Amino acid sequence: MRALLFIATLGGCRAADDTGLSGDTDTDTDTDTDSHSDVDTDTDTDTDTDSDTDTDSDTDTDTDTDTDSDTEPEPVAHNGPTTTNGIDFMRIEGHTFEMGCTDASWLCDDDESTAHTVTLTGAFEIAVTEMTQAQYEALGFTNPSDHTGRDDYPVEQVTWSDAAQAANALSELAGLDACYTADGSAPVGDPYACTGYRLPTEAEWEAAARCGEDFLYAGSDDYPEVAWTYETTFGRTQPVAWLDPNGCGLYDMSGNISEWVNDWYDEAYFQTSPSVDPVGPEKGTEKAFRGGSAYDSGSVKVWERFGTDHAAVNIGFRFARSMP
Repeated sequence: MRALLFIATLGGCRAADDTGLSGDTDTDTDTDTDSHSDVDTDTDTDTDTDSDTDTDSDTDTDTDTDTDSDTEPEPVAHNGPTTTNGIDFMRIEGHTFEMGCTDASWLCDDDESTAHTVTLTGAFEIAVTEMTQAQYEALGFTNPSDHTGRDDYPVEQVTWSDAAQAANALSELAGLDACYTADGSAPVGDPYACTGYRLPTEAEWEAAARCGEDFLYAGSDDYPEVAWTYETTFGRTQPVAWLDPNGCGLYDMSGNISEWVNDWYDEAYFQTSPSVDPVGPEKGTEKAFRGGSAYDSGSVKVWERFGTDHAAVNIGFRFARSMP
């Protein structure tokens, strides 16, 4: 199990205090808050006869073979944005990527340490930013956020079911099928087959965060460029889309607010996860969430995973949808 950092980082371990942060451990507070080869053959044959016939044969053969043992990720095809009810989305094409802790130089936790190849067979779209407080209210819901004052702050203090109900509301406005039960307690069938709005699967979230780039964070190896953390915010969320996006034009996936995903959380899931279109464990007691937040002391890499069963000031969400 994992816990989000808040005040300090020591030896790579992270601990939660009682300010209401949610990582993988719960607090007792009422308000819960993680070979280069060149061959150059130059043959000149110059034959002069008395008849002034000059034959010059010049043949150059340059063979340049570069072999690089490092395999670079393939660029991910994407386009957009398109807008639905004031929410911008980027389309991400199906592709294959390495999921989990892909950099052995880091001390990886057990729940992420099994790096594995995943193929998403279908395209999907995902929101450019985290759901803002204004967008959440526009769907007819009361803003539960702890940090308010600007419409473009990300909404937080939402449960997984709250996020699912918001997805259903957007689907209804768009004339699409609902992907969750009416009370938001459970998905309806295969998330990849649903035509409406939903939370991204854990695989979709990581694929979008990586965007075919070989970075530790979503868009950079230097996390202050792309992520709000405790060091830069002192534990307050920030307006969305103020830092740099990743290569797919997505903002704040490594830090501002952590984000619910569609899957149940299981620490051992990566050891048995399917390689094609994974949907997460069949059941569980906690829902998975991904990405860093303004409460993390340090940085949260694209492969790090968390789980909890309650709302928290460090968790929000962004929508996704399967595309034809």
